[in-house]
Amino acid sequence: MVSAQSRQMEVQLKSYIKKILERKGFDRLSSIIFAELWLEPKEISMEELADRVGYSLSSISLKMKELRRFWFLKIFKKKGSRKTYIYLEKNILKAALEKIKRDYEWEDALFREKITPLVKEYKKKAKSKEEKAKLRILENSIKNHKAVKRIVNYISKCIGG
Repeated sequence: MVSAQSRQMEVQLKSYIKKILERKGFDRLSSIIFAELWLEPKEISMEELADRVGYSLSSISLKMKELRRFWFLKIFKKKGSRKTYIYLEKNILKAALEKIKRDYEWEDALFREKITPLVKEYKKKAKSKEEKAKLRILENSIKNHKAVKRIVNYISKCIGG
């Protein structure tokens, strides 16, 4: 059971978290949801979250999709249950890394499977000064992409992700 004093401090903390997020451009409901999940030590059902924040289950569900783009949220169903559960990653570094990895996977596949082979073909045909300048841009993009991959892997090892 949470004491009245602890509950009051939690309300203040949530208020500050909401202010930070609203300043970063989050809408009111997203800020409320995030603040509620931030202080929740375990997963919570969407139904319970909806009850706590006073919004409909459909509103919560829509906001979860938006929030996943900005933060690492685990959304899942427990075996034998029809409820959907949410867990917000509290480790800021891990959350940021998971978001980068999630965003990067698609881009990495595109670079490996499509862009790099196309640039190799372009290199064979690039004759003019303008084509060679474009080729340098493309080759630098591939180098930068590979560097980002090394950085992500390094950070992942450092934080145990």
